[in-house]
Amino acid sequence: MHLVKVLGGTPVTSSAPEGMIGPQLALSDDNRLLATTGPSNDALTLWDTTDPGHPRQVADMATLTGVTSVSINHSATMMAVTNGTAIELWNITSPAHPVRLATLTPPGDAVDTIASMGFTTDGRKLLIQREYSVSFVDTDPRAVAAQLCTVTGNTVTAAQWGTYAPESAFRKPCP
Repeated sequence: MHLVKVLGGTPVTSSAPEGMIGPQLALSDDNRLLATTGPSNDALTLWDTTDPGHPRQVADMATLTGVTSVSINHSATMMAVTNGTAIELWNITSPAHPVRLATLTPPGDAVDTIASMGFTTDGRKLLIQREYSVSFVDTDPRAVAAQLCTVTGNTVTAAQWGTYAPESAFRKPCP
């Protein structure tokens, strides 16, 4: 893979990030952050591409096995990664210190695998394109908590929390 800076239709610099790069990648809207899979598609690397002539590796992270799609939201604060069945949401506000927010398994038929994803302009929802359907998933934790409280009738237990949000310590989500 080569990064090329183009000015006035003419390439002015070119560089190749070091190491093996896999087939999945996403570039932030401001062209300052690049996410690439590794050759085995079970890890991601974040690159600072502020200077395309000298991309700088800022973070490596283990992720889902068999990554098929990566998406960065418009403000470059959140990233979604999928392997076709599950989705990981990452906080990348500080690219050198990415934090996995959640691992989601959106509802859908096992045959109807996730083909691609993209964030809405405001970054609060993730559009998921499957082979036979399209759906939206909330990425705003407050909105998700409000939906949970409505659906569960304010009865989320520590056991349920451990099942659906094992990365986070239990705290009563509903007022």
